[in-house]
Amino acid sequence: MVLVTPSILIVAGLISLRILHLDGTDRWDFPWAVGIGLVCAQIGAGLHYWPLSPVQFGLAVTGPLYALSMLSTNLTENIPLRRAVVGPILVAGIAWIAAIFS
Repeated sequence: MVLVTPSILIVAGLISLRILHLDGTDRWDFPWAVGIGLVCAQIGAGLHYWPLSPVQFGLAVTGPLYALSMLSTNLTENIPLRRAVVGPILVAGIAWIAAIFS
């Protein structure tokens, strides 16, 4: 866990930073990227203790990473909160269901 959690933090932060940069605003959104990296690292640390295959672990961490990046993009575009959370909830749910059944 000592090796997995910091690597998830760094990689998830960099991936979300790049995703948020590509949303069309041409700015680097560091606070959101750090927050998303921290959330994904916490999820990865908790999942470390479960007997998951690498594919299940990857899906379980990647789903929230992409969902939180979508939520950040939606909120920066001033989409109302109720509409902004629908897509990310679906993405995270589908990723977790795929992780359970893979």
